[in-house]
Amino acid sequence: MPNDLEPRPANRLALPIVLALIAVVGWGLLFLSRRSAAEFEEHLRGQVASLHQRQMELLNERTQREAAIGTIEKLRSDVAALRQEQESLKQARNQLQTDLSHLREEKATAGNHSRQIRAPS
Repeated sequence: MPNDLEPRPANRLALPIVLALIAVVGWGLLFLSRRSAAEFEEHLRGQVASLHQRQMELLNERTQREAAIGTIEKLRSDVAALRQEQESLKQARNQLQTDLSHLREEKATAGNHSRQIRAPS
């Protein structure tokens, strides 16, 4: 029976070899996971930079659109004021045309009166 308890030489080497292989695989996995994590982190940094750039572009577009909207609103206000001025000028023109017609009639009437006054002499 003492022979059964004694480890055989093949069994003695198997355990350290298996443990060494497990250690090598463990260190290899750790290296790969750190490398993979570093690559993923670099990828994420690139995405963050890209998103930040896009955000800045969108903010600039928004600012330009707000400025354009302000300009459009100002132009609409100016158009409304110009329409009011146009209407006022039309009324003034119509009044002047009416006054001109009356003056022409008065001139014609005054000319007729002066001819009548001159004619009997």
